Amino acid sequence: MANTILFVFEGDKTERLLLRSFQRFYFHENGRSLIAATYGTGVYSLYQQLKNDEFLDLVEILRERSDANKTTLQGISREDISEVYLFFDHDAHNSNADDEKLRELLDYFQEETEQGKLYISYPMVEAVKHISASTNFRDVFAEITNNQRYKGLVSQTCLPELTHLHELEQSHWYRINKEHSMKAWDLFCGQYGLPDQLIPQMVIFEKQLEKHIRPHSSVAVLSAFPLLLLDYYGVGGLVFLCGD
Repeated sequence: MANTILFVFEGDKTERLLLRSFQRFYFHENGRSLIAATYGTGVYSLYQQLKNDEFLDLVEILRERSDANKTTLQGISREDISEVYLFFDHDAHNSNADDEKLRELLDYFQEETEQGKLYISYPMVEAVKHISASTNFRDVFAEITNNQRYKGLVSQTCLPELTHLHELEQSHWYRINKEHSMKAWDLFCGQYGLPDQLIPQMVIFEKQLEKHIRPHSSVAVLSAFPLLLLDYYGVGGLVFLCGD
């Protein structure tokens, strides 16, 4: 029986630090194991490969991307994988970034038990720790033309306890999950509170496009990782995720 969850990351260092923290607190149900592979570039390239050849095996594609992936995926076949979650950045400073393409990608990667479910961080993975003592997270935005300076900005302004992602404790995840879930709900319906329903990634993207990207060339800072947890555990699991 397939019982392994595969995380596919755009980058390597930051994402793997997050996974190390994830493994301490989440996805322990039913003896599931977690493995991670890095694609190494934008998700559109992966999409083109899979779309152009429906018989391509995602695990084999990833295995061929790097020696590190070969080691991680040694002895693993697609049949061993129960769910696939892909994490990529909105990353609008990338010349390949295109909002119509992103809509296409979110439509294609929407089922974790098939080709995988895509989660987008706005503007990038470091959004997960972009919480400070001086600014309400509801009011934290990022200019999409300034993404190359974003990592430095987050490092300078985030809460000190969130600086080192692999050292996050359960209490830190409670804060992260609560802030990002509330912000996603605010983006969705204009109410800053905990969600009472799940918010699809496509809806989050459309709201970002409508409220921020098109009119202001910015995004509401929002991490994909707490929203995966919200999808995985459901609104009934918000007490478990947020500690309230």
